[in-house]
Amino acid sequence: MSSWQTLGYPEVINSLKEVCKSDYFPNSIIISGPENSGKTTLALDISKEINCKGEKGLNDCSCDQCKRINSNNHPDVLIINKESVCSNPKKNDGRECCGPTTKQTVISICVVRDLILGKSQVKPFYGNHQVIIVKDSHLLRKESIDQLLKILEEGSPNFLLIILVESLDSLPLTIKSRCQTYKLFPLPSKNIENLLEMTYPEKNEDLSTIAKLSQGCFGKAVDIIENPIILDYQNQTIERILSLLGKPLSKQLEYSQKLSGQYKKNKDSVINELDCWSNWCRDILMIQTNQNHQIIYSKYLDETKKIASIIPISKTLNLLNYISSSKKTLNMNVNPLIIFDIFVKQIPKSIQINLN
Repeated sequence: MSSWQTLGYPEVINSLKEVCKSDYFPNSIIISGPENSGKTTLALDISKEINCKGEKGLNDCSCDQCKRINSNNHPDVLIINKESVCSNPKKNDGRECCGPTTKQTVISICVVRDLILGKSQVKPFYGNHQVIIVKDSHLLRKESIDQLLKILEEGSPNFLLIILVESLDSLPLTIKSRCQTYKLFPLPSKNIENLLEMTYPEKNEDLSTIAKLSQGCFGKAVDIIENPIILDYQNQTIERILSLLGKPLSKQLEYSQKLSGQYKKNKDSVINELDCWSNWCRDILMIQTNQNHQIIYSKYLDETKKIASIIPISKTLNLLNYISSSKKTLNMNVNPLIIFDIFVKQIPKSIQINLN
């Protein structure tokens, strides 16, 4: 019997185990949830459950089916994303129709036809079921959606399509109505902290802070704990924020220019910076509403308390709202310098923090 590696969602796992044993096993499943919530891990757990040939009652299966799936080396289990390549990517003119070299921002129609539709029409080669896991499903174009509908409507024995998506709103109703759906909601930070203690008993890091930074996603917490540089970057950013407070507008506009220039080179790093701003403003709000136990950056509690006593709640909320809207506006290709110039003007003035 396969061992499930998904953590934090016992009700979803128990439900899926029953489905996998049922005579009415579906040919399509949707798993929705935020990034790093465990969607891919859950999809692979399902793949192992329906292909496992180990002994019943074993908690940790070592059968060849499960081993191959764990090592991403099973001929009947395939993960599709925007970098996937069809079996014949070369066109007549020598150009490639799909794959990372084409710098595509969608899942190519040739990949859907070849790797999904094609596999749905043949029997499993090695296991009990063919399983296709579609990541980046929000990048499917209409013609690709039409091909998936054909698969879902016709059905195929011993074939399972698992669609992973962050938001169900990005999928058309025609797809959603033909699939069983399982949602992975963000977990409470205390649950994340308990899972970290169980998974990393030897770690001495501040698991409470890491759990809160994970935003309810265990996968994100694992990334932070296994890459200490992430937490170091968070601390450096908070110190940068605190040092910026109380400085003249000219210095704050210099910060805006740096963010704008950095955004053109590395968008993710600037989004991470804005996330730190958002988390820190949330800490201020938690203190202002007497919820100190909820703050993320406890290392800077004294400085944050001082600011929380000076800034009205309305200004904290305004800054939080602007940070949120800024991230959305940046995706609309608006000049980033304009966005960041307005952003720094939202920073409360006349606050001087001494970090020494």
